[in-house]
Amino acid sequence: MPGALSMWAWSNPTRLLSGIAGGERTALKLTGGAEFVFGPYPDATRLAELKRQGFDAVVSLQHPAVLVEMQGISAEKATARELGLKVIQAPMLPWVSDNASAVATIRQLAMTGRGRYYIHCGLGRDRVNVAKRVIQAVAESRENVRLATTVGTHKALGLKSRVGGVPFQRGRIFALGSDDWLMPLPNAEEFHAHVVQGDQDVTLFALDPSDSTQRAWLTKNEPSLKTYAIRYAVVPFRDTDAKDSTRVAALIDRIHRERGVVVVVTPATPFGTGPEPRTAVAVALLRRLGVSLAPTRATSPSSSLQSAYKSGK
Repeated sequence: MPGALSMWAWSNPTRLLSGIAGGERTALKLTGGAEFVFGPYPDATRLAELKRQGFDAVVSLQHPAVLVEMQGISAEKATARELGLKVIQAPMLPWVSDNASAVATIRQLAMTGRGRYYIHCGLGRDRVNVAKRVIQAVAESRENVRLATTVGTHKALGLKSRVGGVPFQRGRIFALGSDDWLMPLPNAEEFHAHVVQGDQDVTLFALDPSDSTQRAWLTKNEPSLKTYAIRYAVVPFRDTDAKDSTRVAALIDRIHRERGVVVVVTPATPFGTGPEPRTAVAVALLRRLGVSLAPTRATSPSSSLQSAYKSGK
């Protein structure tokens, strides 16, 4: 039996992943336009159900370059063809930078689409959240969006999963409250995994635009921030500003004023193992909030400070 199960898993990787993901989904309805339902990979049973429910098309974000998705893509096309259900391909690899074609397809559907569309990747989590954010950005710009949710959705893997675990290249992740986070300037892999596919509502880059390294990072990555409709702002902040309590307080106030989940990005964050360069901004912010710098799992504000933080938020 274990051997048979193993053989089935290897021959049906996409169905296995969709089974792990479950059936939870969310819906985004545009007044006067299309309705988009987001979820995991639909097997034959789910595709038949979508057809009965009056869906006009399935939008697949899966990419043939991903080995475990190749078979699923072929199976989905074959089943959809038998059912008379249209399949729109918008292959996306969010861990690389160039998904312009897929994003353009999603944006065009948001602008001109009519009817009902089911959008999926594999687990209905990361790429689906990217697509949903792009559609929301288009809809909000036209002021005709209405969001309706069903039983729920699989959240993107937020920064909480990294607290106390393997740090980023330039430092660790710190909780600034129940919803807000501090992270170091990410490398390319970290950027696509935790910013592009993240669950934050807004990202604040507390960086020094006069610093050549930080300026180069912004120049390279701002096009992707705009392509993926990520709400962000650059808050100019130099290392020397970390000694100015007024400037630090102003940064904290800015975080409080933002709605939803906020991620603050500084040049680096402490590893907690000794003297560390370029962590002045992060250290000043963490100390002001009473967050421990020690390399333990307890990297969140004390209960009293967290309560005060929530009330300020």
